[in-house]
Amino acid sequence: MTRILPVVWTAVILPLSGSNVLAAPPQVYNKTITVSWTVIPNARADDGTVLTTPGKQGGTIYISTKGRIFFRTMRQAGRYAASKDVAPQNNSLHFQGSKLVGAVNVGGGANQMVISFDSGFQNCTVSILYGREGGRAYRWQALDGKMYTQQGPFVVSGQSCSVREGNPFTE
Repeated sequence: MTRILPVVWTAVILPLSGSNVLAAPPQVYNKTITVSWTVIPNARADDGTVLTTPGKQGGTIYISTKGRIFFRTMRQAGRYAASKDVAPQNNSLHFQGSKLVGAVNVGGGANQMVISFDSGFQNCTVSILYGREGGRAYRWQALDGKMYTQQGPFVVSGQSCSVREGNPFTE
């Protein structure tokens, strides 16, 4: 179990910039990367509700035969779930050497996902970094529709990452 800075992942990699900054290495073309993790938030809603339900987050990333990066985000907490398809021009995912990096601005902070690959791009690991602006409250709208303010550290566990050939969006 890893303790992370006191912030929560709310929209899992949405736009920070309008394009993929660095090109994907050819070894990762036509591959699917699946990432997931669990986060336990410590937050309070405007109505006083305390949020401590573990949520599963992550998504499916496809790197096309032309190196374009497609992303389907996923969030689930209790009976609530949401997913969103994010086209290459609308996500911040880009390669930095053998790492795929993406970030999202969230009310009062930012979140970063870093996927590290082995030399053959056959295996991966994922790390999640949460940060907030000094002294600013971190607020977000949760899957239940309520606005929450972060009250303490969030705990992230169960990070997983896998790589396989092919396009999951055409299967």
